[in-house]
Amino acid sequence: MIEETNRSSAMIVLEAFEQVYPDRVDVYEVAACRIDEIVKQTEPGMLVHALSRQHATTEAITYRWLEVFANTAALSAHLDNPAVLEHSKLMSDGILTGPVRIVIHANWVGEEREYWKERLATANFSVAKSCTAFYRLAH
Repeated sequence: MIEETNRSSAMIVLEAFEQVYPDRVDVYEVAACRIDEIVKQTEPGMLVHALSRQHATTEAITYRWLEVFANTAALSAHLDNPAVLEHSKLMSDGILTGPVRIVIHANWVGEEREYWKERLATANFSVAKSCTAFYRLAH
């Protein structure tokens, strides 16, 4: 069962899947390293920000960002970060083959879930349907 207390202060896990044109991988990886460093310096609520290469075909290379946020305020700060917004524009300029697919792992229900659905309405995103989950911060 998912803990339902203190939802807005609960950790959030986000996976962002990006498909990159094979001839744009070098540009993508340089930009990824740049935004990673900026996020590290400007977003103290970002607990994990990691990029991994998931799959490759002749049409696209799939990368996955794993992002762990301390709480909803940290997620909002990331979405509103001017450098992240600039990075997103760069990615849509012939680097990615299509929209980013976002999967969010959070214990949102009711009004909070509706708020985030509206806030992320322009993204290709879904909230993971967890059968069981827990979030634990190290002490």
